Amino acid sequence: MEFLVIGSSMAFIAYMLATIVIVSRLFHPNGPNLDRVLIIATTAIAIHLFNDAQLFFNPMVRGLISAFRT
Repeated sequence: MEFLVIGSSMAFIAYMLATIVIVSRLFHPNGPNLDRVLIIATTAIAIHLFNDAQLFFNPMVRGLISAFRT
């Protein structure tokens, strides 16, 4: 479970960095740096997807889900 916490924290930090990059240059004449934003946001989404896949295929979690279905 420690990796799930680390992965969630990494995704959160990447989402916040993407938000900061957008907000910091929101009123700049050239606008935000879209390449930087897309790279950071894609990294955050990839980390988030990997973290969700680890959670979904965890046998302990699948046992809890099947217990609630009955």
